[in-house]
Amino acid sequence: MRLSTLIWLNVILFLTIFSFNTHAELSLNSVKDACVVVKCSYIHDGEEVGASGSGFLVTEDGFIVTNAHVIVSNDIEVRLMMNGHEHSVAATLLYLDDTLDLAVLKVRLGGLQYLQLGDDSELVVGQSLFAFGSPLIFTSIVSDGVFSNYDEYLGMIQHTAPLYPGNSGGPLCTEDGKVVGVNTIALDLGAQGRFYFSIPVHLVD
Repeated sequence: MRLSTLIWLNVILFLTIFSFNTHAELSLNSVKDACVVVKCSYIHDGEEVGASGSGFLVTEDGFIVTNAHVIVSNDIEVRLMMNGHEHSVAATLLYLDDTLDLAVLKVRLGGLQYLQLGDDSELVVGQSLFAFGSPLIFTSIVSDGVFSNYDEYLGMIQHTAPLYPGNSGGPLCTEDGKVVGVNTIALDLGAQGRFYFSIPVHLVD
């Protein structure tokens, strides 16, 4: 094979990889604008107590998916991005299932960035996955890992993308920005390590 041919093949390979990585980066960056912070407040022993978690928009007119355990009262506030600016708005609880640990909220806004739901049945072991959320004091951060397996006992997706307190309800996405799971729980088994689980997105449908 001539040297010029090899050079062109290397150039094409580089451009293909660069194009794929750029597309993946753009897709993942757009996910952040569709992620929200869910805050609930209630009165306990005469004092106002707050709790927060994550969620994500699934329609442009304000339907939001999160975990049921994030919703500790009907006094719900959602912090989201709109036209490049952060807004805090009241949300209405439309659906809550403690068994599935899923909840659906609604905000009265339109033209919002939202996420496409993917197909969790197409996941393959070792596939890259990205967990979005607002854990601890942070807002809209992402951790990466890979798909490990589908845990039949828990009925959940097991993966290696780290989850932290506050990640609950955020989306688990593939490289193209499609949601395949709802981040739910991290199990710390000491010497055996930490295990991370997300609810498969087909249960949201």
